[in-house]
Amino acid sequence: MKRILLASLLAITVLLIGAVAFVFLVPDRHLRSFVEWAGSRTLGLEVSMDGLTTTRGLSSTVDISGLTLTEEASDTPLVAADTVTVSFDLFDVVSTTPRLDQVTISRADIHQILNAEDGASEVTALQTVIPVAVEDIQVSDLHIERSARAANQDLVTLFELSVEEAGGSVVASEAIEMEGQGTYQGAPVQFRLAAPDTADFATRDAIPIETEISGAIDASASFSLLRSGGISPIEFDVSGPTVAALAAFVPVALPETPPFSLTGTVELGEEAYETSNLSGRIGDSDVSGDLTMDLSGELPAVRGTLKSQTLDFDDLGGLIGAPPDVTETASDAQRDEAASAPVIPDTPFPVGALRAANVDLQFIAENVSAPVAQIEAIDATIRLQDSRLEINPLDLVVSSGRATGEIALNVREEVPSADIDISFADVSLNKFFAGSQFAQEMGGQMSGSFYFLGTGASLDDMFATMRGDGRLFLNDGSLSALVVEAAGLDVAEALGVILTEDDAIAMPCAGISVTANDGEVEILRAEAVTTDSLIAAKGRANLDDLSYAVVLQAEAWDFSLLDLNAPVQISGVKSDYSLSIGEIEGIPLFAQGAQVSQDCDALVDRLNSQ
Repeated sequence: MKRILLASLLAITVLLIGAVAFVFLVPDRHLRSFVEWAGSRTLGLEVSMDGLTTTRGLSSTVDISGLTLTEEASDTPLVAADTVTVSFDLFDVVSTTPRLDQVTISRADIHQILNAEDGASEVTALQTVIPVAVEDIQVSDLHIERSARAANQDLVTLFELSVEEAGGSVVASEAIEMEGQGTYQGAPVQFRLAAPDTADFATRDAIPIETEISGAIDASASFSLLRSGGISPIEFDVSGPTVAALAAFVPVALPETPPFSLTGTVELGEEAYETSNLSGRIGDSDVSGDLTMDLSGELPAVRGTLKSQTLDFDDLGGLIGAPPDVTETASDAQRDEAASAPVIPDTPFPVGALRAANVDLQFIAENVSAPVAQIEAIDATIRLQDSRLEINPLDLVVSSGRATGEIALNVREEVPSADIDISFADVSLNKFFAGSQFAQEMGGQMSGSFYFLGTGASLDDMFATMRGDGRLFLNDGSLSALVVEAAGLDVAEALGVILTEDDAIAMPCAGISVTANDGEVEILRAEAVTTDSLIAAKGRANLDDLSYAVVLQAEAWDFSLLDLNAPVQISGVKSDYSLSIGEIEGIPLFAQGAQVSQDCDALVDRLNSQ
């Protein structure tokens, strides 16, 4: 879009040269008609003005009001300026290198509309040589906009810059420089535009341009203006406190992230932006890939591939409204937010953004750092179509095992809904608890599946309305002696677990079956077969206030331990809990006198029947 601003300045310069040449020879009314005629022929645009007046002398001025430059067959002016004033010294104008003292442009609009059928119009003013120097250019109250007419004929704004004030200079056939401040896509910015070498543009294919902006983000770009009126691929470097700030540059909303820095190349087509060689960092994660933003449809469409060689999983927290890990890379605002952030994020889903774009994106993370979930790699296809976000297929390497399935978020209705369907197999219990004190004593492979769905405006709302069910099984496992010791000797005896000198207690199999309804998760049954006893459990947990209550009871294989068996109850809220041992009414886990099999296949059958 910077090319349109430069083109307009060049066009106005051509008009002013013609005005100066005749200012001492003809009356103002004839001068105005001549400048309109000469400007139209030179620029290939229809030039008109409401008025032209001059103040003549050794130091002279030309004032133009109501200036418009309109492309052929268009009803909307490409350029419209309320006032343009040029000041010059006669001897400077007629010298070998003509020079103007000052050019002032105020209350101006530059608006280019790209038609989906016809494509962009050529800005022929860029083929004009700049044979004159301007010592001081002042621009105020300038609005620059680039729009595209979509297939449904609605106008979509691609670029919008409002310049409060800007200043610069033109060195004849050498350089152009402009600096100023204003708002870009509604966000305050400061900017610099420079064309360091414009000599002999009439015979050259391109002029290099350098730009810089600072504000919500810091960015620099370099490209070339082509004689045809086009623009070369743009090499860019951009950084900021969150990727969401890039909403000022792209017509789709982006998630909150830790601070980022990105470089790449973008090619601006008539109906699409092609971004290639994208690379950089988001938080503590690297990112690379290629993206295309298609603007030809009713909604912007993003497609492409993003990859990460090393992904820090908490850098994805913004996707669900969670702040990043403040002990790692984070902005000051994110550190403040994390201090008061709830356990389950209550940030509203970006419903408007999800309804305003389509996405087809492949995301691959080859190495993942996720201390809690122990996710090791990610391969996911992310699609957003007709206000429904779907991650399908989702393939995760979890603790040397595999988790596959899909996640969906539907915002078509007034109240969003989401569901998750995941199956997993061969997950190493030892790796899953890696980093904990008792990790080396854990063993076995986990497998299972779960399906849950919920409704609400945030993840917190979704948890409070969640319903569904799931099952988890463990084979060839072991129970850490440290866990048993931490629970206490009385608890171990109550559950028929005998501490030995071994590092772990053998647990051939275990499993749990749960169901959820309106955010209340019920443990239908949980069982664990150890060398000493069969431990069973029932209970519930509330995902709204994170309260829980679980009852455990054991059936000992050694009859000498039967007199020690007693129910154990654990209840609390979040990390605060209380433990009691003794008779508990209302939750009989074993029928009196019933014999329970130690067979693992029987355990699976019992849990599957729940």
